Amino acid sequence: MKFLVTGATGFIGARVVARLLQERIPTVAADVRLDSDVTTKLEHTRPPGADLAYSTLDVSDARQV
Repeated sequence: MKFLVTGATGFIGARVVARLLQERIPTVAADVRLDSDVTTKLEHTRPPGADLAYSTLDVSDARQV
């Protein structure tokens, strides 16, 4: 099972991503804004071998969802 976390760059979303990765649960971090600063912060929470993917996604845009 893989989890999609929307709002992954926000306060709560980033912590949810970190927790899922600690449990070695494959995770897709999605947000409207995924720049190198944000992905670097998420990478620091990623344990070795944890499966983390990124997606730029605007959930308010029906064409993207």
